[in-house]
Amino acid sequence: MFRAYSEMYLNDSQKALATMFDYAVYDCEYEIDWFAELFVKSGYAKQFERGNPSIISGMSGVELAKRIIEHTYKETPDDDYTPPENKTPEYWAGWVLADYQWYSAYRFSDIFEKVKMSKIIHYYLKNDNNSFIL
Repeated sequence: MFRAYSEMYLNDSQKALATMFDYAVYDCEYEIDWFAELFVKSGYAKQFERGNPSIISGMSGVELAKRIIEHTYKETPDDDYTPPENKTPEYWAGWVLADYQWYSAYRFSDIFEKVKMSKIIHYYLKNDNNSFIL
């Protein structure tokens, strides 16, 4: 199977996607499934899938979220990122999503057709040992 980028960038991409969702939900107050849809419709998901280095490793998750919001609403949020004391379920859902997308090479739009971000979070919260079961 051909993956869009080297495994050496996987950790960067996981952090970016995890922080993107955490910031969008907690600092910008977007509903997670809506923001996932914006991620796909903005074209940034496609850039992520293709391994664009400026997307997967060249910007933070906050920068990525701000670009998606700017692309969609033509305004940049001025919300600062407030990193949580403990990683949130939204953070871990973004982390595992980046991992799954890299491993499977599926498009984000195809993944979201099968399972919404809110469902991934549900699986996370339902599982006592905090490992994902899909």
